[in-house]
Amino acid sequence: MTYDACFLFRGDVRYDTRLSNMVQTFVRAGRSCLVIQGASRDERFETHGARVESFENTKRGPSGFLEYWRKSRTRANRVHAKTWWAAELYSLPVVVRRARITAGRSVYDAREIFAHLGDLHDRPMTQMFWRWLERRYIHRSDAVVTTGAMDRGFLTDCYHITPPFVVRNLPRYRVVARNFRLY
Repeated sequence: MTYDACFLFRGDVRYDTRLSNMVQTFVRAGRSCLVIQGASRDERFETHGARVESFENTKRGPSGFLEYWRKSRTRANRVHAKTWWAAELYSLPVVVRRARITAGRSVYDAREIFAHLGDLHDRPMTQMFWRWLERRYIHRSDAVVTTGAMDRGFLTDCYHITPPFVVRNLPRYRVVARNFRLY
């Protein structure tokens, strides 16, 4: 089967509203989706009409990232998709390579300015690695999506890319019943 979209994610779609909303949007538009995720355990399930293949990836640090890249690449090699989505920086190298091999399209969801996260403030070598990785692969993706205008401007200026599409992190719309009680 060829999926319309295959999302790669280091985390669990059940606990990530941004990815969950994107998957729901695709499914509601009649598109077939697969999520390949590195999470707490090996399992297969369906969420919001999309198939999810989860593999255990609980190691931390560099060995955890290497394990994620190896396992996600192995899983992705068994899949055909029209569009490959890197749901964060960790997945970007695998997505770009897989899209090229399958003549698909690749999309990078730059949901965070990863190299500048607060946790990395005192870790300049780690920051340098993530900047290098993002710089290397952001130019190879067919499209970039980010969460707001400031991130869009930063990525455009920093990497000299076409301005990314902005997909805001907002809760899904729902009608709230009026209530005039003050307690």
